[in-house]
Amino acid sequence: SSTFQYDDPFRNNYLINYTFSEADEHNSINGKIMLGFLDVLKFYFFMNYSFDDDSFLEKLFKTTYFPGSKCWALNMVFRDSVDQGFSFNASVNLLLGEQLLSLAKLRQKGELNRLNVFPEKGDKKDVYFEDDPRH
Repeated sequence: SSTFQYDDPFRNNYLINYTFSEADEHNSINGKIMLGFLDVLKFYFFMNYSFDDDSFLEKLFKTTYFPGSKCWALNMVFRDSVDQGFSFNASVNLLLGEQLLSLAKLRQKGELNRLNVFPEKGDKKDVYFEDDPRH
């Protein structure tokens, strides 16, 4: 497997990866482009191509909109894969500092619903929901 990655001065990222394995008879190339040059809009492209099947295994396009308030973000994802076909997903995320907090990724730990928030490096805070038995 060989990988080449480049970050340009405009906050864009480019990556290409070639994989060849004789044991698995796997010969593919994948690449991604993340365009971050706009503050309010980010773009992400990903493609995975199999030389063995002579076809794309997966194609993905994602865009994220950040409003001026920077307290939430809107994600839209278009995915076309051999395994699962075409799919579209839209989500709204809360923003805590520069981090996206997806409401779908909150996990319940036992009877206590607790979310660990890391707004800045080294600054750890616990946020508790209304059904927390301690309140």
